[in-house]
Amino acid sequence: MIFKIILLANLLIFTISCNKTNNSVDSKYTDPIKYYKDYWPNESGNLDSTEMAIHDFASASECFDCHGQYFAEWSKSRHAHSFDDPIFQKGWNEAQIDFPDTGERFCIQCHAPIAFVTGENDIYDVMKEGVTCTFCHSFTGFGETVNANDQIVANAIYKLNPGENTMYGPIENPSDNQYHNSEYSRLFSRSDMCLPCHDFTIGGIEAEITFTEWNIATAGGMSETNSCQSCHMPFRNGRHEHDFIGVDIDLTKPIDHIDSQYLKVDSLLKTSVELSFVFDTNMTELMNNDTLTIPISVKSRIHHSLPSGTSFAREAWIEIKVLQNNSVVFSSGNLGNNTSDLNLNDPALLLFTSNILSSNNDTLSSIPNTQYYFPQLLPALTTKDWTYLFIDDGGILDNSNPIDISVRMLFRPFKPAILRNINPPELLDNLPIFEMARIDTTYIIP
Repeated sequence: MIFKIILLANLLIFTISCNKTNNSVDSKYTDPIKYYKDYWPNESGNLDSTEMAIHDFASASECFDCHGQYFAEWSKSRHAHSFDDPIFQKGWNEAQIDFPDTGERFCIQCHAPIAFVTGENDIYDVMKEGVTCTFCHSFTGFGETVNANDQIVANAIYKLNPGENTMYGPIENPSDNQYHNSEYSRLFSRSDMCLPCHDFTIGGIEAEITFTEWNIATAGGMSETNSCQSCHMPFRNGRHEHDFIGVDIDLTKPIDHIDSQYLKVDSLLKTSVELSFVFDTNMTELMNNDTLTIPISVKSRIHHSLPSGTSFAREAWIEIKVLQNNSVVFSSGNLGNNTSDLNLNDPALLLFTSNILSSNNDTLSSIPNTQYYFPQLLPALTTKDWTYLFIDDGGILDNSNPIDISVRMLFRPFKPAILRNINPPELLDNLPIFEMARIDTTYIIP
């Protein structure tokens, strides 16, 4: 009997010890004991109560002395300007007009998340920093996809433990320092860290679902090799870069302002697709009677759709030019300048984008009023074949001279129509077009 009591006592101690061990920041699936501060939104998305306060979050400037390079990269990122961005500000104002009870909180739940989790209505300086250092490095658990109803009630789930003088991150054996405690967490190596803000449905419509696209492409995130961080926070020179490179740049800067952010966006886009001609090397069958046939292939090399995120604001397309004697005899996707609209009536145009519409079938530039969604995307890791036909019924082609064929995959982060009614007006003038890929060939008519 004494042996049984001792055995049971030891088992109880072991069980308690296991539970205590599992209550680490890395126990992301079981979460046996709450390891985060909570908040309780009501039916309008405002908080009835919260365990977090504005003083729990320090300004990013306080991180500068020890983390200067991280700060410099972050300060140029779209995370740092998620709140003060003029395009967001316009959409936020419109949301508050259209949804006076819910629009304000709906937008800030991701664009000023500190304001959301603290329930603050006053705009403190740290809120203006958007997605800032102490917000992300307070994560102790994963969020979930935001499934908003058609009244756009804010309901984003964050699991944070701010204000406890502990910063969490991906370094396994963090060095001690005099400013804060540091704790390792595998959370920071997983794509789930990008929830809830990079996976959004509204009224059941999959309006912004980058995480879902990635999750499907990677079979449920079976490998961390292809995590969001591996592309958007690449590990270089012994650390993860904090530019959070995507496809957006600072449009308040002149179009000829080429900084590190621009160059990294350009580099990321250039690794995203492959272009190829789909014909034999001798190309003997390209010309048949008076018809020139040019088959191409566009292959995605990324683990989410192209474009993704606010795909309804973005455009990726193929520009093709067929020249003979330095004169263009056929083209598609060719623009006069960066701010020209694509010719959507061109049957040859290969365009990747999406469109969202209101209940009145008006085209929208932000998601709150979305009732219909029409994706026209290049899915992750897929190939799109496309064939151009030029019928030379006017006898333009000269059989004695070669034909030059140039094909480019182009991208711009905003459709010009979205920027035409936004202040400052130079946002439209500063809109770039990135070249993602290019192939050229010369064809001699047999």
